[in-house]
Amino acid sequence: MRFKISRHISTVKISQIEEFLKQINRIDKVAFKATVNSLFLQNMLQKVITLENIYVVNTLQFKLISKSVKKTDKNDARLLAEYLSKDMLPEARLRSESDNQIINLIETRDMLVSSNTAFKNQIHNILLKLGIKLKSSEVSVKKNRRNLVERYELAGVYKFQVEFALSNIEHNYAEIAKLAAKLEELKSTMKQVENLSSICGIGDKSAMGIKAIVGDITDFESPDKLAAYVGLCPRVNNSNETVCHGRITKRGNKLVRKLLVQCAWVSIRYNPLLKEFYTVLKKKKPSGKAIIAVARKLVYQIYYTLKYNWYFTNTENTEKEIKVF
Repeated sequence: MRFKISRHISTVKISQIEEFLKQINRIDKVAFKATVNSLFLQNMLQKVITLENIYVVNTLQFKLISKSVKKTDKNDARLLAEYLSKDMLPEARLRSESDNQIINLIETRDMLVSSNTAFKNQIHNILLKLGIKLKSSEVSVKKNRRNLVERYELAGVYKFQVEFALSNIEHNYAEIAKLAAKLEELKSTMKQVENLSSICGIGDKSAMGIKAIVGDITDFESPDKLAAYVGLCPRVNNSNETVCHGRITKRGNKLVRKLLVQCAWVSIRYNPLLKEFYTVLKKKKPSGKAIIAVARKLVYQIYYTLKYNWYFTNTENTEKEIKVF
């Protein structure tokens, strides 16, 4: 990790942080690129300097680094030093430790769910090789999975593969249940989760993930800014009198986009207003683009719900009250 302090550039390993802190004066300013351990580094630096003098740089916005043709730690540090002296560094948003923990739990759960999907698909493929087409319920329902091997009299390597997949599926479901219990335990520590889960299509776990990733809603001036933050705004190329809109940017956290799209699919099943919006849009656009548009509408609803502490009292999400938990 390279740091720039107002006096010099330093290359510091994590194990050398304590020694590095001894070199810093109270009036020094420190800048470093956003990394997975940014929160840890910020907390360590706050032991000797104020938060106002710590700059965690968003390298995606700092194009001189992200687009550099000669990208080395030394050159990056020099650029940070130059723009720090001019107070022109774009700062990254750092999440709290509790929000990071919730995001990690949800990402782990998502990984296990994806693993189970892969194992279920593997079982379907193995049986297809034997000329057997399974119903989805034969693998998705627990009681139907129990005697799957005996039912189709599998033997040899096919039997081993299916038993292996079934064993991993059951193990993953047990671990998913543990994660769900932990998330339920942590739900009470998060503000506005019940506000978000009152939006049709957003469940408790999705609400927790969205809130943890979005953080303080006052950081965003408008719902458009929030949509840009989660990567659900289209690319715009404006040159002279020509304006072109491309695909969504997909910037920001991948998990929050996945959660929003999942919630959008649920919302069009139970919210008649969004269902009508999706149906009309699907006549003109592919279903993928139409569901992204629904997800973007949810972003707007999320923005105002968090900003004004709305709590929706009906599935159409038109009747609401101000409610702070």
